[in-house]
Amino acid sequence: MEEFSLFAALRKRLLTYEGGHHCERSGRPQIKASAEEIAAEVHACGGLIGPAHAYHPMDGDIWVL
Repeated sequence: MEEFSLFAALRKRLLTYEGGHHCERSGRPQIKASAEEIAAEVHACGGLIGPAHAYHPMDGDIWVL
């Protein structure tokens, strides 16, 4: 993302999903949203998103840049 403040904006958007309260703590949040929904939120904040482990796409981890 272009500016660090955009991560705060993304966090606020993710808080609206079921399980989004996990964004308030450290660790891996468990948000009840599809990959498409999460990607749309990241793109709406100007970020890029893709698989975290290209060698093992079933892992499910994602990176937000």
